[in-house]
Amino acid sequence: KHYSDLGKKQEIVMYGILIKDGICLKADIPLALTYIKKAIDFEDPTALAYYALMLYEGNGVDKNVDEGLKLLQKAADNGSDIAMNSYAAMLEEGTNVEKNFEKALSYYKKAANNKNMKALYNLGCIISTDHEHIYFKVKNNVRTASLFFKEAADQGILEAIYQYGKFEGSLNYIKKAAKMGHP
Repeated sequence: KHYSDLGKKQEIVMYGILIKDGICLKADIPLALTYIKKAIDFEDPTALAYYALMLYEGNGVDKNVDEGLKLLQKAADNGSDIAMNSYAAMLEEGTNVEKNFEKALSYYKKAANNKNMKALYNLGCIISTDHEHIYFKVKNNVRTASLFFKEAADQGILEAIYQYGKFEGSLNYIKKAAKMGHP
């Protein structure tokens, strides 16, 4: 809190997220919004991504899907790996946007290059199966998918732990996933 009050951008957004999610502090959405909006004023793309998702989901603010999507794309285009992964998932599935697998893949790759473990997992899922699309074809590449799953698994992504265990026949990873709550 001290550093966020001094106006340090990263600390402002992190403090806002901690308050929003109730991590080590009591959850307080109105107070979290104060900090997140303050970070947006500093043009922080991560803060913009969190605010966009709050708007999109109606989490502590009036739900506004269109504005949330617009801000989410802006945050993704300005470097937020969280926004890149979230927006890619929407594009991949066609959730409130026109389905565009090529764009989704591009955003997933950008997010993965920024060490977003969920994006690595999502890329692993895509390349572990054949995907046909009007614009291009993604060939099944089990080895690369397994590497993506391993990297995400080693960072604690539950689905990646399970998938890596499945791909590599590793009972240790499958047991670890089960202990963490994977069905």
